[in-house]
Amino acid sequence: MNPEFIYNWQQLIGSALGPFLGVIFATSGFWLKSHVGKKREIREHLRRIEIALARSLNDQFDVLIELEAFIERIDSIVHSIKEVDGTTYCLQETNFAPMTDVFHEPDLPTFKIKSYYLHNKILFIDAGIRNTNLCLERLRSEYEGLKSKNEFMVAQKVPFTTQRESYIANLESFKRMLQGFSKYVVAGLKTVVQARVYSRKMNAKHRYFLWQNEGHSFKFYLHRRAIDAYHRELPAIDRIDKNIEELVKAELDAAKKMATEKYGEIPEIIRNLPPIAA
Repeated sequence: MNPEFIYNWQQLIGSALGPFLGVIFATSGFWLKSHVGKKREIREHLRRIEIALARSLNDQFDVLIELEAFIERIDSIVHSIKEVDGTTYCLQETNFAPMTDVFHEPDLPTFKIKSYYLHNKILFIDAGIRNTNLCLERLRSEYEGLKSKNEFMVAQKVPFTTQRESYIANLESFKRMLQGFSKYVVAGLKTVVQARVYSRKMNAKHRYFLWQNEGHSFKFYLHRRAIDAYHRELPAIDRIDKNIEELVKAELDAAKKMATEKYGEIPEIIRNLPPIAA
């Protein structure tokens, strides 16, 4: 065979293969860099989620503690009013509980974490914390309105008995509002614990833990769309709630222990926290 012919073919193949391999290597390098970058981004998001949820959890415990103390002060006021004879007006009052808003990280719902379970929990938490802080503001306003109404009745010199009965009824109604709000905060607290446990486990062993709980199986589904549709339903969330039940219980027990060490004694509504959100 003509050596010149072989040489020409080698040059032709080399000139074609060189740019092709260059494109392959460049594409592979870009993909690898992008893949590593996305993994780092997910880990950073999980880290920020865990920190934000820890701050929110601490604030929720503080709110529950202050609510319990506030309810006790209102009970004390009602008791003292009932002890007063019917020939004087009752102006006993207490300051609103010194509660700050629950920490809210507005960016959490935008984080890409490749977990439908954790994403759904974060959406629930985001809406719940927003509503909790809004309720706190409304409760402050309601309490100030309650005191102003009582002062107005005294200024109008309504009968002593009428003023006392109205003030007691309004205080007891407000107390029931506080008790209902406490139950709402408890429900939100349990959801925060679930999300925090899940995010920590994902960060520790991301692939295996995620596959265990959210892996796709075509054993019961004909195509990917059917699996994705199932994942958007509440039964899929409930199933994972059951999977992490023991982890959530341990986390709640640890949180209650820390609250006891911090406050000395914690309210019954916290002591009786069930292991899993209803």
